Formats: sequence, C-alpha cells, structure tokens
Amino acid sequence: MLLERLHIGNFTVFEQATFEFCPGINVLIGTNGTGKTHLLKLAYAAAAGRTSRDAILRLVDLFQPTGGNRMHLVRHGQDRAILNAVFDRMETKWLVTVLIPDARDDTEKPSVETRYFHSGASDEGRTVFVPSKELLAHGAGIRSFMEVYQSSFDLTFKDILDLAYLPPLKDAPKGTFHECMRDIQQAIGGKTRVEGEEFRLQQGWRELEFSLVAEGHRKLALLWKLIENGSVRPGTLLLWDEPEANLNPELISVLIDVLWRLSRAGVQVVLATHSYFVLREIDLGAQTSDRVRYFSLSRTKAKSPVTVEVRDSYEQIIENPIARKSVELYQRSLDRALRPKGGNDSDDHGRPADVPLRRRRASRKAR
Repeated sequence: MLLERLHIGNFTVFEQATFEFCPGINVLIGTNGTGKTHLLKLAYAAAAGRTSRDAILRLVDLFQPTGGNRMHLVRHGQDRAILNAVFDRMETKWLVTVLIPDARDDTEKPSVETRYFHSGASDEGRTVFVPSKELLAHGAGIRSFMEVYQSSFDLTFKDILDLAYLPPLKDAPKGTFHECMRDIQQAIGGKTRVEGEEFRLQQGWRELEFSLVAEGHRKLALLWKLIENGSVRPGTLLLWDEPEANLNPELISVLIDVLWRLSRAGVQVVLATHSYFVLREIDLGAQTSDRVRYFSLSRTKAKSPVTVEVRDSYEQIIENPIARKSVELYQRSLDRALRPKGGNDSDDHGRPADVPLRRRRASRKAR
C-alpha cells in the first residue's frame, strides 16, 4: 500500500493542500496546531476504507467529533470538505474521493466516490498507524475497555493493539527485516513476547512485564513485534506520530537507522516529528539512492489556513521551527559562555549572569 497523493479541501485546519509523497521516508514538521496528526489520520482513513462511506465512518472514529457530528471536521465557515487520495501498489492503482456533505444532506446518503482499478491484483500490504502514546503496557485493559464502553481513545489505539497481539509468522522474517529485529533486540536488551494478554520483554533467562520496562524500550519493542508478525513488511504504509516520544537520542539513532533500512526494503514511512535529533538523523542517514521528502506545515495566525512547503532536501527547508529553535538555544548558550562573569556565576557588577538585563534594570527601579 503506497500512498502517492493526498489532496485535502476545507478539512479542519486545511483550506486547500496537496501532498505528493515519495516511496521512501516522508517527514511532517510544524508547530503545534498545524495539522500533522490530522494529516496522518486522513491518510489512514483513506487507506483503510474500501469505499468512501467506509472512509467517512473511519474519520469519525479517528477524530471523534462531539456526538459523531462530521460537520465538526469541516473547516469553519465552509459547508463541505473533500479528501482525495491516490494509492499505488505494483500493477494496482486506485483513487478514492471522500466528500463530507453539509448537515442539510441525508446522513445516510453515500458520499461521492470514484475508484479506478487496473488489472493485476497484488499483495497491497497493510497500513499501520503508530500513535505517539505507548500502549503495550496497558494493552489488554485498553482493548477490553474500548470493546464495552465509549471512551476518548480513538481508533488508532485499538488498531495498533490488534496488530501487536497477532502471533509470529510461521516463516520468520529474513534479510533486512531479520537484521532490523536483531538490532532492535540488541538496543532494548531482549525481545517481545506475549504471555496471555500481557506483553513481556524476554532477556535471556528472565522476563520483565512491560510495566517495568522503560517506555522508550517499549516503543522499539512494538516495532520489533510488528516486524515479527508481518504487520510491517514490503508494501506496508507505516504512519508514525512523534516516534521520538520517550526515546533517548541514542535510541532515536537506532530507530531512524531501522526506518531507513525498512524503507529500502519496500516500506513507505510517513512520520510527524518535533525532534531536531529525528530530522538530523534522517538527513545524515540518507544514502545517495534513498528517497526522502519534507513537508513543513505553517500558519501565520491561529485561525489562518495551513500552508505547505515541500522539499526533497533538509538543507532547503525555509520554514523550519525545529532548527530555528535549536539555533536560538545554541546562541543563548554562546551568549552566556561569552558574558563576563564575577564570582558565583555573577557578572562584573555582582548580578546573576543568567538574568536578562531588562529584569535587572526593573529590579533597580523597584529599589
């Protein structure tokens, strides 16, 4: 399942936006509120829905608007939204168009739908959405709760747990996928095993229940499990929201190296990140033949529509709030290091060196 194009019209923060994805690693960056997670969920809904109506129902389950009112997903001031997605997998190609009508239309009426099929069916692979929150430590409880009660857990939680509970493949992954499992296992000190409905980290002769395992290790353990049971394989579309959450920079290096190798083996990756480490690891880990594309989402005001900057090189990104903040922190550190100091971390006048000058002046006036 390879995602080629996604066009969004009047959906939440998007007015009109088109995304052309590459088959390798696609990176979404932007400040909070620019629609990165929304974009991942839109791609997930379109990929999983076999009809436009299926996709709309999935959108409601993914975004959970109050009362299931899908008009809450339409950009304020508009009466309808459109989602147009193009997927391609070997000989098979199709277009799915989803139209969310206004409230005056019959809610049972199917939305506009167009699908094109070319001859030659193929193994299209799965679409996997990994949320930013780690779930395996409480997997059994979350699944049981969602089966019985209404909750604020969206559909991505249930779906990723359903995949994680799948048993291992009869034929263990080979080649690149086996090597990725080996490197993850080495990084977290063991492999993932399921005992009943409880996930455990097997470390030689002993086992640790996941509630005792570091959250960063659990996140990598989830990827290990998805490779082991074939959820991540050639042709998989892997959507990952903030993969850096709970990961030490050393483990981020391991994760990005694994994602690059998976992409070279036929896994398409679309991830959203706030991490400078993730961006730099992706950039520095790319080989000459690798495909990577960066999408920088931004908006001038809180209520203005999101604009999209697309680059195939990290160095070419103009609107990069992550790099901008990193440079700002470096400059502040440099200013502190070069500032004259007296004893006890104070400047030549005995004032704390890390207190801005304007605050010192204000304190003098107060006295």
